[in-house]
Amino acid sequence: MSTNRVTVPTAWQSKIIELAWVDPRELKANSKNFRTHPTEQADALVGSVEDVGWIDLIKVNRNSGNIVDGHLRVEQAIANGQALVPVVWLDLTEEEESKALLYLDPIAAMAQTDEQKINELIQSVISSPINQQVTDFLEELQAEYIRGGRTVKRARENNQAEVTSSYPAFVPAGRVFRCQSGS
Repeated sequence: MSTNRVTVPTAWQSKIIELAWVDPRELKANSKNFRTHPTEQADALVGSVEDVGWIDLIKVNRNSGNIVDGHLRVEQAIANGQALVPVVWLDLTEEEESKALLYLDPIAAMAQTDEQKINELIQSVISSPINQQVTDFLEELQAEYIRGGRTVKRARENNQAEVTSSYPAFVPAGRVFRCQSGS
């Protein structure tokens, strides 16, 4: 079998230095982190990690030692006596670190939801044996999503002003969502 080698130019600069397993007590919370985490989120996170295992890395700036993404995972790992957590070490300037903090979660939150796919996925996961905390979270997620969807549909049917946003109609319990008039 013949293999052709192709050189692909890298247009985006990688800031990733290395991957490692690190003692979570050695990681430093970022004083600029603007995210707070309610108990329900912490419970859902712990339940999902207990159920599936580690599937995401904690992002840490090697230059400052600050966590860029994964504060809650680190907090919960410490609280639950985990000796090591998966870390991706990054090479960021102070300015890049601030931008990364600002960009990561809000960009992810802009993703839209396919109603049929999320309902199918939730039902398939709920029907399998999983941690009760995760089951509770998924059932609440589905209920909130359905309520949000119905509210938007009712507003459209009654010819009421539509709320437009790049965010989906679903807003998790405990979240504050600010809307602005389009006029």
